[in-house]
Amino acid sequence: MSEIEPGHDFPHLFIWYLAPAAMEPLLRQWLREVEKKLGIKGELFLRSDTDSEGKVRTTFMETYRDVDNTFITNLEALAAQQPWNNQLLTARRCEAFNRIE
Repeated sequence: MSEIEPGHDFPHLFIWYLAPAAMEPLLRQWLREVEKKLGIKGELFLRSDTDSEGKVRTTFMETYRDVDNTFITNLEALAAQQPWNNQLLTARRCEAFNRIE
């Protein structure tokens, strides 16, 4: 999990992970649940490519804008409780970035 450094307020959050492509509907529902429970609307991105063994793999990325440490902590706690979480092919990688004005 990514922590926001002091002096850097309200960054953009990027969370990515590999998951079966068939999980897309579940992950779309997940973002609706996040908005309902935590009050911040996220966006979901997807990329499919082929690994070195010729297998197609799908990377999903969730993005959230203008978040704080409390949101990040609550989001990751909520994600850990989701039944689909054990279907991910990699751990969720969470990074916070500040936009350069």
